[in-house]
Amino acid sequence: MYISFEDLVLFILICLAVVVGIFLIIALKHLIGLLKKLNRIVDTNKDDIDRTVQALPKTVSSIGDVADSLKDTSDKAGQVIGTIDGAVTTTVETVNDTSDNVYEIIKVAGLIAKFISDAFRKDDDDR
Repeated sequence: MYISFEDLVLFILICLAVVVGIFLIIALKHLIGLLKKLNRIVDTNKDDIDRTVQALPKTVSSIGDVADSLKDTSDKAGQVIGTIDGAVTTTVETVNDTSDNVYEIIKVAGLIAKFISDAFRKDDDDR
């Protein structure tokens, strides 16, 4: 009696199939246990899950409203900044013009004071 190569390959394939089957059975057992735990968790928190799912549309709507409000607020802030920028520019120009005018007045007053001072010196020199 001898063992042919085909019989040996067939025996090895059957052994591998049995091992793979055992691993599959163990994996399915663990998967079923995991699904049972998950089912218990969902059953325990069913009310909370239902409340959350019911509140979800309102929450999404509120988020949309907040986003719109934020956009409007940022637009208004941009307009205010533009207005402030314009007002500051106008104020700086006015101050600049005013300081130029004050400078000219002081310059003219200095020239008048010099003229008067020179006039009195000439009177003192003539005596």
